[in-house]
Amino acid sequence: MKIHQITDLHIPEDGAAANFAHVKGNVQRQIAFVADDDSDLLVISGDLTMTDGSSSACQWLKENLPDSLKTIIMPGNHDDPAVLWEIFGAQRCVNESFHFSFEHDDLQYIFVNTTTDSLPENQLEFLASEGAKKPSLLFIHHPPDLVSKDGFMALNQPLINHAEVAEVIRASQISDVFCGHYHNSADIDCGGFQLHVTSSPAFQIDLNTAAFTTQPFEPGVRMIETEGLKLRTRIVYV
Repeated sequence: MKIHQITDLHIPEDGAAANFAHVKGNVQRQIAFVADDDSDLLVISGDLTMTDGSSSACQWLKENLPDSLKTIIMPGNHDDPAVLWEIFGAQRCVNESFHFSFEHDDLQYIFVNTTTDSLPENQLEFLASEGAKKPSLLFIHHPPDLVSKDGFMALNQPLINHAEVAEVIRASQISDVFCGHYHNSADIDCGGFQLHVTSSPAFQIDLNTAAFTTQPFEPGVRMIETEGLKLRTRIVYV
């Protein structure tokens, strides 16, 4: 199975500041790459909007996603789940709670919703239950690890209950976790699971400085290829 992941699109409103003029073009480049790369599934893992909950940004994305491209859309902390559901519906959001799982070949694929900057108790229970069933991959907006404890994102915008979520993952059959939120890329051994953080096409944040510091970047798409229980992942810059 070939999965593509993009995240933290932060699509601006029309007439947004000039320093965000590049964002829509970068997102279009990502989508064009995915559409041309025989994708089985595109996962857009949250923060679709620059202006929180913007319906016009979501509508723009809908108009730029090919109907033939199978896509799962997840909410991030800058999205309004109700707006996503209204615009994209069950075809791309699956259900209104935005947490669910499906099986394909030897693996289970689990999706959860951290819109509130934490994973609610009912979803912790869901994660524990689903993750116990069989070897699994997890998609989540926030990293269940600080990545760099002295960095701006870890200090200011972590998943509030990241330690609890990480322990649930370690006790499960989840081998790999795919996320965004930190506006940079990283692949980290978290002592029981592998964490894969995917960068944003809007701006990139230095993970190692306490002050908010941006870095030069190119838009990237994370490739996730599975065959049986084998997994390969990398970021392709487009």
